[in-house]
Amino acid sequence: MNPKPTKLEGPREVLLALKPSSSTIALASETLGVKLVNLRSAIRYSLTAPVTFTWKRPEGLSLQGKGVTRDLSVAGVFVLARACPPPDVTVSLEIAFPSFRVGQDILKFVIEGQVVRINHTSQDEQGNGFAVRTYGLAIPEGGPVS
Repeated sequence: MNPKPTKLEGPREVLLALKPSSSTIALASETLGVKLVNLRSAIRYSLTAPVTFTWKRPEGLSLQGKGVTRDLSVAGVFVLARACPPPDVTVSLEIAFPSFRVGQDILKFVIEGQVVRINHTSQDEQGNGFAVRTYGLAIPEGGPVS
């Protein structure tokens, strides 16, 4: 028995029926003339900085990975990495921001949050990464690190 086809009455129904990725939404919205609405709660800033992340497996074993930030905001961060923690796990991120002045120390931030999305976008792993909704931010004692 074949399922009954869904009647798509307009651009909104087409977008919803696609169950699309963000690139599919952008292409479809451009083609159909639909205006996209940004539902993010904070402005994202494109910033590449090295990050070390840790999380715990259900049995308590700590795991660690390395990557770079793709973008960040006060509400979250996206990390590009070869290996990603699983969804819904709490992760600790240590992000090292480079100095913009010669002779000035690197500033490290520690951010904790929940992994909300994993992207496995490419075979060569260059687009792979994960999104974290942050709980808070801390600057380790001692301030900047040399």
